[in-house]
Amino acid sequence: MWAKLKNVVMKESNNQKWIDISNEFEKNAKFPNCIGALDGKHIRMIQPPDSGSIYYNYKHFFSLVLMALCDSNYCFVWIDIGGFGKDSDSGIYKESSLYKKLTEKKLDLPDPRPITNNGDIRVPYVIVADEAFGMSENLMRPYGVKKKRSDNNSFLTVDEYNIRIEELKHSKFVLKTPGEKKSMKDYRMVRKYDILTINNKERLIKPVHDDTILYYVTIDELFNILHSTHSTIGHGGRCRMDFELKSKYCNITNETIMAYLNLYTHCQKKSSNPKRGLVSKPILHSTFNSRSQIDLIDMQSQHINGFRFILNYQDHLTKFVLLRALSSKRAEEIAHNFLDIYTTFGAPAILHSDNGREFVNSIIIELHSMWPDVKIVHGKPRHSQSQGSVERANRDVEDMQTTWMAQNKSKDWPSAGPDLEEWRPRGIKGVGAPKLFYK
Repeated sequence: MWAKLKNVVMKESNNQKWIDISNEFEKNAKFPNCIGALDGKHIRMIQPPDSGSIYYNYKHFFSLVLMALCDSNYCFVWIDIGGFGKDSDSGIYKESSLYKKLTEKKLDLPDPRPITNNGDIRVPYVIVADEAFGMSENLMRPYGVKKKRSDNNSFLTVDEYNIRIEELKHSKFVLKTPGEKKSMKDYRMVRKYDILTINNKERLIKPVHDDTILYYVTIDELFNILHSTHSTIGHGGRCRMDFELKSKYCNITNETIMAYLNLYTHCQKKSSNPKRGLVSKPILHSTFNSRSQIDLIDMQSQHINGFRFILNYQDHLTKFVLLRALSSKRAEEIAHNFLDIYTTFGAPAILHSDNGREFVNSIIIELHSMWPDVKIVHGKPRHSQSQGSVERANRDVEDMQTTWMAQNKSKDWPSAGPDLEEWRPRGIKGVGAPKLFYK
């Protein structure tokens, strides 16, 4: 549809078209030599699949950017659709066809002309945009605002509060009186403030909507209001204070609430007493095969020839690792592999596992009855480094398997054993390099 109708609906502008747009701007906005207003608009959208964060904008939603140049009648003169939400207006503009034609002087703009009848200085035709765009010969942006407007402060002293009331009365009088010169400040004052008289005392309020009256407070009142509200809600936190204050006042900010809470010493001293559970003594051993840990590596996403898991058996002291490929987590198969390991290296004094029921089956218990001195311990180790060691070994095994499959261009990971003989787990110092026995 766009390919068929773009030359009908939005013809490319020529020299005379730019002059007509400029004349309309001068007539409607009193701005000479202006050929359009440029800005970007974020069009909200659902995140496309596998797009990451390229469509996520600074307003915290996913969007496409519509960059458009409009005339004084709000009609599109030029558009660019499809910019990523993460990109800035200036960045999208510099990648657009409009920027390229403008910098290469291919936009067919009229020649510069004087902006007054008796002037002799020729001024180029310009596009107007906001501060996000860089100024150039044919693009004009507003002057930077160095000072905040005096009527846009959140915090008011008593004198400023009274002055604001008088200014509001004057603005209302000007807007209601025909013939009086009206300014933007008068309209701003009426939109932002109103006056409520209580017991012959005038109070500044926000213009009433939905029968809700929100007061403006002075700096002198601020602390007493914060303190009384905090006490009323039972010394609640930021969210409760924010909800309570925002229902009555309109110029108390979140930063003000946080500053009060951070400086209120009574609430700073409040802290929950940590619950102290039972502290278990770490199980540490200094001889080979006195304690071993077992864990399962899940390979179900890469199962082949019926094998879906890897049994990781690690000696606690030397970090000696033995691996076995498993077709399932059935206790019979695990017990068979334990028997093979025990007849090769002997049974450990303590066998530790945090895998739960996989290693608690009666068959494994029956197997360990052959070695009465073996103790089975379930749950996470009391010594945190022990659990970290077996987890790091799991990651090493997975990394080596992935590398082997990539180098050999094979998915048959159970056959990788012979190529992984000499192997030292990460972070193990002071012991000989253990071998990785794999079947």
